[in-house]
Amino acid sequence: MTPLAIRERVHALREKGWSQSKVAEACGISLRTVQRVLQRDPSDLGRRPGSGNPGKIHEAKRRCIKEFYSAHPDAFLHEYVEHLEQQCQVRVSQMTICKHLKKLKLTLKKTDLLESDHSSSMAGAT
Repeated sequence: MTPLAIRERVHALREKGWSQSKVAEACGISLRTVQRVLQRDPSDLGRRPGSGNPGKIHEAKRRCIKEFYSAHPDAFLHEYVEHLEQQCQVRVSQMTICKHLKKLKLTLKKTDLLESDHSSSMAGAT
């Protein structure tokens, strides 16, 4: 159930005469959340502008990640972190890089490198 649907359900259940605690239990949210939702006008239950985490990586930084990926497809996450800090002046965690690589549909798998290493070691073994 989406957050908007939950907020709408909270108002609908209260209109039916349900107590706040019963509404909280039925919706799987805290009593305090029910109270906050009920403070809002039923016609204005959408996501509020500016709510949520704006994040540190936007379009320019994503371009920076893509360019670094193109130039260094064998780079490790810590190298992406260092590059972003030096080139784009933004400090992020390795997990943040990982999430954005996934959003960009880029992979860190070193399959080409592993296959070439494997085939060269197999050639030397015979």
